[in-house]
Amino acid sequence: MILQYATFTPNGNSERGEHLSCAAWLKEYHPDRWQWIFHCPNESRSTPQHRAMLASMGVKAGIPDLIDLDGQRGIIGMFELKRRDKKARPTKEQNVFLLNNAQAGGFSAVCWGFDQFVIAYSDYLEYCVTCGAK
Repeated sequence: MILQYATFTPNGNSERGEHLSCAAWLKEYHPDRWQWIFHCPNESRSTPQHRAMLASMGVKAGIPDLIDLDGQRGIIGMFELKRRDKKARPTKEQNVFLLNNAQAGGFSAVCWGFDQFVIAYSDYLEYCVTCGAK
C-alpha cells in the first residue's frame, strides 16, 4: 500500500523548495540516518540523446524523491514529495515504483509538503522498529 500524507493549503513553495526543506530537516534531526538517505536526480532537462544515454546507464522514470535504505534493518523507505497542490499527483511510473517497494515490505509514501513528510518519516521510523526487526 502507498500511504498518502496530504495537506493542500498552499504555502507558495515549489516542489524543489519542499524537497530542500525535507533534506535540511533530515540532516539536522536525523544525522545518524543521513548516510542511508539519498536522492536520485532523474528530473533533468536534457536532449533526447542525453536521456537515452542516461537510460542505458540505468536511470529510470518513477524513482521517488527521497530513499532511505535503513542500514540497520534493511527496510527501504521511499518518499515522493509533492508541492501542496491538489493538481500535483505522482506519475504512473512513480506509483508503480512505490507500490513495488511496498509489496516487497518497504515503506512507500507520497507527501504533499514538508510538514506531511515529517509525519510520514516518523511513521517510517516506527514501521522500521515494529515491522522490520530482524
